[in-house]
Amino acid sequence: MDDMSQTEQSINSALTSRLRRLFRFPKTIRASLYLLIVVSLLPVAIGIPLFASYLYKDQTLQEQRSLAHLVNGIAQVLDRDLLIHQRSAESYAGSRSLAAGDFVHTYKRAKDLEKINPDTYLYIADATGQELISTLKPFGSSLPQVDNPAQLHLVFKTGRSFISGLYYSSQLGKNIVSIDVPVMDGDKVKFNLGIGIKPDHFNHLFNAMKVPEGYIGAILDQQGFIISRSVSPDKFIGKRAVLPLLQQMQKSPNGDLTTTTLEGISSYGVYQQTTLAGWTVIVGAPVSVLHANLWSLIRFFCLGYAVLLLIGFLLSRLIGGRISREVQSLVPMAVTLGEGKPVMQPELAISEVKDVACAMQTAASLIHQRTEERDRAKQKEKEAERLRHLAVDASLKDALTGLANRRLFDESLLQAWNQCLQNHEPLSIIMVDVDHFKAFNDYYGHQAGDECLKALAKALLTGAVRQDDVVARYGGEEFVVILPQVDLPGALRIAQRMQSHVNHLAIPHAASSVASHVTISAGVTTAIPVPGENPLRLVTESDAYLYMAKGKGRNSIFSKDGRFPAADLQASVEPHFYDGMDI
Repeated sequence: MDDMSQTEQSINSALTSRLRRLFRFPKTIRASLYLLIVVSLLPVAIGIPLFASYLYKDQTLQEQRSLAHLVNGIAQVLDRDLLIHQRSAESYAGSRSLAAGDFVHTYKRAKDLEKINPDTYLYIADATGQELISTLKPFGSSLPQVDNPAQLHLVFKTGRSFISGLYYSSQLGKNIVSIDVPVMDGDKVKFNLGIGIKPDHFNHLFNAMKVPEGYIGAILDQQGFIISRSVSPDKFIGKRAVLPLLQQMQKSPNGDLTTTTLEGISSYGVYQQTTLAGWTVIVGAPVSVLHANLWSLIRFFCLGYAVLLLIGFLLSRLIGGRISREVQSLVPMAVTLGEGKPVMQPELAISEVKDVACAMQTAASLIHQRTEERDRAKQKEKEAERLRHLAVDASLKDALTGLANRRLFDESLLQAWNQCLQNHEPLSIIMVDVDHFKAFNDYYGHQAGDECLKALAKALLTGAVRQDDVVARYGGEEFVVILPQVDLPGALRIAQRMQSHVNHLAIPHAASSVASHVTISAGVTTAIPVPGENPLRLVTESDAYLYMAKGKGRNSIFSKDGRFPAADLQASVEPHFYDGMDI
């Protein structure tokens, strides 16, 4: 019996010793944190993530199908609505009264239809873009040019009907869309007949298709601008959709994505491109709405884990208490380190915390040393940077006018030439000379001449407004302008604007035989760069045209097409060049 009792005691002692070693508190902070995480999150990790993932996938699939069906329905209704308006416009265009030039009858019919659908109006324009009739104004009133000339040109060029994107109507003072159809005279387009549609017209589609409350529906044009919106239309119509949606639309005309709306609401949306107009219909459901039911189920199941979590939290508190005390003992050391004072290491038990304390002591001395070295290096770097900027500015800018100098002009010309060569785009050069500037200097003095050149430089700069345009002082009273991606009509228009700005300065010039104020002459040339050609050819050509301008009376602009005085130039230039700028 005694032997058995001793054996049992030996077994119990060995088991107790093994259990103590197994549950002994870790000696490292990393092991303590691992144990804390395992004890706290193991019950939750077993069931909740798997169940939540299943619910999320199932609900997302159902919502995707429901939204796709809704978006498809809206897109079909939108196409049908636009087709009705297009057929209506084509009916007007094919009427006998319009073919006979009877605008009065067409105007009366359109006004009667406008009473039925007040969100639309009718207009007719000729090939120049001049509106001939518009139901927005009484018959016979003076009318402006159309607000969407690009689409009008397509109608006259192709003889086909087009549905526009969103653009601004100067007559209505708001954004609209339009359907433009050709009025044919035999096999030629005689007029453009358009039906303008206010965006408010499309708002009823969302109500008609029963877009759920809280969801956000929108119609986008071909460029991604918002035509109609179910929520806050007045605030967002005319703005572009969020960038992730635009990028997704470029990849695929139909699809779905999760993104943030313009209001900052995280939403899941489905979009589809319409067949007729190429517009896009999108309906988005806020993620918070989608997840409402999901989180209700998750909260219910979480109650079943509450007891297990409570046990885990109690154990975590017991384990974490020791870790917290060890880590907190480093706080006074960190404060002392920040103050630049000597760091004293407290008594610590966890090896990693000890390592950190030793490192902080070493860092205290290194920080002080590195701070002094860094401050000295920064001071030297700032001084070197300042001197470098001064040197670069002095080597690339004209000292008198502040414009690019000859060196910067040569570099900019070569860069613009290569860029236009790569993209097969036009490159224009304007060579400018101040008329009778030597006489100006002789009459008013060289100081007045310098002030005159400064004023002219500012005037020329206001004529070239793009970032890639370069205005340089070529020498003496000569200036040169580089205009990448600008054709000849565009360059002539810019030269005219510069000439106008100089005239508006009205700098007196009593010694001029051209005018009572300072004037300029300009030579303009344009070319599409060809491999192997020298870009200086453009400078030579523009200088030759400048010579012609000076020889033909000055205060004028010459190009390969001859002289372009101010009155003639305005009428000869198309309004759609120079990146769409109003120049």
